[in-house]
Amino acid sequence: MNRRAEALARATRYRVEYDHASLFNYATATTVCAGADGLALASASHPLAAVPGTTVSNYTTSALSSSAIENALIAFRKMVDDQNLLVSVEPSVLLVPPDLEFDAHEILNSSGKPYTADNEINAIKGRLQIKTWDFLTNTDRWFILASNKEAGPISYNRVPISFDRGGDFDTGDLKMKSRTRYSFGFTDWRWAYVGAPT
Repeated sequence: MNRRAEALARATRYRVEYDHASLFNYATATTVCAGADGLALASASHPLAAVPGTTVSNYTTSALSSSAIENALIAFRKMVDDQNLLVSVEPSVLLVPPDLEFDAHEILNSSGKPYTADNEINAIKGRLQIKTWDFLTNTDRWFILASNKEAGPISYNRVPISFDRGGDFDTGDLKMKSRTRYSFGFTDWRWAYVGAPT
């Protein structure tokens, strides 16, 4: 019975992880949640309120590579707000599934430019911290995330995880339960740049 209680606790923690990871696993769809502009987290057509008809992208179909990361970092430097003014967004994390973890380390930690015989420096070495999340289900999707306090994913832990047990009066069976309430999502999309190869 102790093992069953531990399994229930583990299942509850995993459920929370799966749900929060779905923000990234469904980043190109509004299936899980949409931003304030009604679009998915990753979109090539985020509208600018001050410039009707103008859109901005935080999305690429390029596979993870040195050049793809360079393009993403440049896109962050050119990020604008709804008034079409430059904003200060500092990318700090490369988030990848386990399938891309070793590629990410080769790309970001090599002394020379990765996958080339030329004697060039690796201009993006040490620029981003690599984070691997086992709950990311898309094996080729990668994310560059900013440490911007004004934007980012939102998570509300309304009711912390709690556990209870009790006996059933009629049968004498022991019952166990876990309970939690939480919500998650995002408002602004400018904290993420998403690589979703097709």
